[in-house]
Amino acid sequence: MVDSTGLKFAGQGEWLIEKHGTRKRRSWKKLHVGVYASTGRIVAATLTDRMVDDAAVVGPLLDQVTAPVSGLTGDGTYDRAGGLRGGARPST
Repeated sequence: MVDSTGLKFAGQGEWLIEKHGTRKRRSWKKLHVGVYASTGRIVAATLTDRMVDDAAVVGPLLDQVTAPVSGLTGDGTYDRAGGLRGGARPST
């Protein structure tokens, strides 16, 4: 099973806002995670820029899994241009 979530990174920008009260653009990244559905164990993870298409990370996530993968479930964003492979189907 694969999915992604947005992460907001705090850092110097957050500190400057607190100290000087100025606004600065937030830094966002996407964390893509692959888990075994039966156990919930994380077996793959990739951190990308927020603009990276979810389907583009299917290959790199699958490359991290050492055991055979019999299927893959993800939402439709992971199936753009055939992103899901090896008999995988998007969840509904």
